[in-house]
Amino acid sequence: MAQHSSFSALRNKQQLENYLVINCLLGIGLISYSTYLWHQPLFAFARHKSLDEPSKLLLSALAIAAVVLAYFSWKYVETPFRNKQRFSRKQIFSYGCVGSGLFVAFGLVGHFNEGYTYRFSSVVIVL
Repeated sequence: MAQHSSFSALRNKQQLENYLVINCLLGIGLISYSTYLWHQPLFAFARHKSLDEPSKLLLSALAIAAVVLAYFSWKYVETPFRNKQRFSRKQIFSYGCVGSGLFVAFGLVGHFNEGYTYRFSSVVIVL
């Protein structure tokens, strides 16, 4: 009888480990694309800000930041928009069109005004 309970406990432990591993991999899969999308601007700005190659410590911190940002964007952006009771397809399409229209308008205003010169001081504009 002791062997049976020992085997049962071992089997339950193995099932628990399998469950945790599968959930961990599932969680990584859910945020993987968001992580990919977040890492690019983080790494690009880090390289742009520095004349030298960013340190491994900085790149590691940025990779962790990308995962954290990916989790929050998955939880608060992706998940709500996937809820069909909360947003219909028509609403999502409409929001996408409005957002795209705003970006296009912003770009056109910058193009026709030859940029947003008010961002710069008069000294920089003269240069």
